[in-house]
Amino acid sequence: MEIEAKIIFIIALFLAFIFIRLRAEYERKGHKTLTIFLKKITGLEIHHLHFGLFYAISALLWIFIAGFNIANLIILAIGISFIIDELFPAIIYLRTGEIIYYSKKSLIISIILHVITGAIFYFLF
Repeated sequence: MEIEAKIIFIIALFLAFIFIRLRAEYERKGHKTLTIFLKKITGLEIHHLHFGLFYAISALLWIFIAGFNIANLIILAIGISFIIDELFPAIIYLRTGEIIYYSKKSLIISIILHVITGAIFYFLF
């Protein structure tokens, strides 16, 4: 894979991380967001982990069907970022029932997971 594509993936990964953290803080302060709207309509707790799974699976299907391009690489990076940002807090919530997404520990672990993901992608692809 070309170096430019790798850099674009890493930039998209971190921009998605910054966006989702800012959006989560916005929601936390009581502002209405898409996830609140979906919960009101469906009654389901939909988080950015779910959106991430949708984006990542869609991008992978797009890659397999139409071939690789920058657009599906960016969508894949966004999906992966959304997934890894909420992965650790989701595991802790399932094990203990404690919501830690807004904690400093969760933020640090998410940053570490993003750095590891970016490095793996850069060096392996």
